[in-house]
Amino acid sequence: MGLFDHASLPILIVAVLAACNCALVGSYLVLRRMSLLGDAISHGVLPGLVIGFMLAGNRDLLPMLLGALAAALGTALATDFLKRSMRIDGDAAMGVVFTTLFALGVILIERYAAQVDLDPSCVLYGQVEYAAIDRWSGAIFGWRPPRSAVTLAIVFAIDLGVIALLWKEFLLTSFDAPLADSLGLRSTLMHLLLMGMTALTTVASFEAVGSILVVAMLVVPGAIGTLLSDRLLGVILAAQGAAILSAVFGLWSAEALDTSVSGMMAVSAGGVFAIAFVFAPKHGWLPHRLRRLALSLRIVEEDILGVLYRKHEKTHGTGDVEPESGAPPWHPAWLQILARLRLRLGGAVESFSQEPALTERGMIRGRRLVRRHRLWEIYLSDRLAIPASHLHDPAHRVEHFLDEEFTRRLEEKLDRPERDPHGREIPAPPEGKAARQKKRPPRE
Repeated sequence: MGLFDHASLPILIVAVLAACNCALVGSYLVLRRMSLLGDAISHGVLPGLVIGFMLAGNRDLLPMLLGALAAALGTALATDFLKRSMRIDGDAAMGVVFTTLFALGVILIERYAAQVDLDPSCVLYGQVEYAAIDRWSGAIFGWRPPRSAVTLAIVFAIDLGVIALLWKEFLLTSFDAPLADSLGLRSTLMHLLLMGMTALTTVASFEAVGSILVVAMLVVPGAIGTLLSDRLLGVILAAQGAAILSAVFGLWSAEALDTSVSGMMAVSAGGVFAIAFVFAPKHGWLPHRLRRLALSLRIVEEDILGVLYRKHEKTHGTGDVEPESGAPPWHPAWLQILARLRLRLGGAVESFSQEPALTERGMIRGRRLVRRHRLWEIYLSDRLAIPASHLHDPAHRVEHFLDEEFTRRLEEKLDRPERDPHGREIPAPPEGKAARQKKRPPRE
């Protein structure tokens, strides 16, 4: 059985539409830190189902869906009211609302529908597999799409149209509601509109794919989007891609393993999240660890260059000034080996087998490092009145993070000093000592 055959294609279409619907509104819920609202709605719709049955007197799907939609919207509004007006934490407010409504639904079933086969799974635990046989009465170019797909396509068009029309408003209210209010945008109204869209999307998706997949798609794709992008449009697009990938791979895995399609899609979404968590270019675990390793290597390299430059300075300098007090900080042996290998391959050091010596490239890097260190010592001594005996350690921590532009401005602010508080000469800038002397303003 393939993904695009007569039986699987309708299931795939319904699953993709449901996943994209949930990922669209779920991206905003994740950014607003309201990810569990979908879980609250999935429990809170039960009394709406019962009331819809009681008013219609039958188990037709439309009145029960309308009742579920009203209950879902009520869950969102009640949660928001408790959070804003009663100063209750958002998670606690959701817990109070959905447990109360769920218990109310159980009581209504026991009281008014105990003898009726009223199965809440028609909304809570939908079967996406039925999409292959539950077709729409009409036809599109001679093809009858799944009935759930038509509903989900309409809801997706509504959500997408509202977001496109109110893009800037949603952007501001999602990231800075006080700023939006100061600009005349009603953040409360936008919040309630998003709650209504969430209720509509979840109820429409529950009937098609069930609560497990809906709750997963409301949270996981949006979380993946925040790992892959720092911009709202990038988050939404990444969430849509993750939702589609989860639906496709989930259906393929479910057919291969002969298991629940909705459950396998939710598991696939978790797998996609795990991959994004590890490999996301900016916020992923592996790139983060590699950046930290690169930073650690650079610091160890510069510490080695600093020691070698000061040794060269003592050997070829005036000879009457001792190097800075304080030994270089201890680093793991494996890190020192890597740093020395990089310095050797980079042409900064001639050899570590005998007495190490700096090349011209290494001399330039060492000079820049020691220059930054001594200028920062002067700044700490002059502006913070730190004793000379306590200057080395704080200057060493900062020297690795000062670029040349900042160092140049610092030197100008200190009136281009020639010696540090210990009496050591400040190494010349990259353009040379003659250029520094030429730039020095005449003293009156």
